[in-house]
Amino acid sequence: MNKLALITTALILSLSVWAQGHHDKQERSPEEKAAYQKEYLTIVLDLNDEQVAQLGDLQKMYQKKAQVIKEKYQPILDEMKTKMQELKNNPEISEEKAKAIKDGYKEKLAPMHDAMKAQKKAFDKEFVEILNDAQGEKYLKLQALKESRKKEKDNGPRSLEFKKDKPVNKTAPTRSPSTK
Repeated sequence: MNKLALITTALILSLSVWAQGHHDKQERSPEEKAAYQKEYLTIVLDLNDEQVAQLGDLQKMYQKKAQVIKEKYQPILDEMKTKMQELKNNPEISEEKAKAIKDGYKEKLAPMHDAMKAQKKAFDKEFVEILNDAQGEKYLKLQALKESRKKEKDNGPRSLEFKKDKPVNKTAPTRSPSTK
């Protein structure tokens, strides 16, 4: 009987962990994302109550600014979403034409991306001013790590070069034969 209870508990816990891990980030509202960010930063940076309140105010201000930018580009975003769905459903469109269409939208949305990046940079600058020196340094390191991971994700694995069926790691340190 104890084995059955143990197995059932383990199954429930594993399903719970799996479900939490597969929550789509796109489904979160800006408010939910801000609450998660605030909770995360409070723990990681050991923010005091005053800093938490200032972070909340800062988040609200920048959410409003981001919403204005997004609303400005919403017609292009909607058009792009429709066009991407058409491309996905139409196998007759050549890869070259599909790439040209995607590149066109990338170009149209570049000003939006630039504005959002500027917003993020301004947010970071104001947030660091709220923090003490150690917290600010830790936050900037976290942001640099996040950015490097994002670049890797966007560009794919840079360290692998595929030759036939074997991946070759070009960035791994090479060892010289040790002499004894």
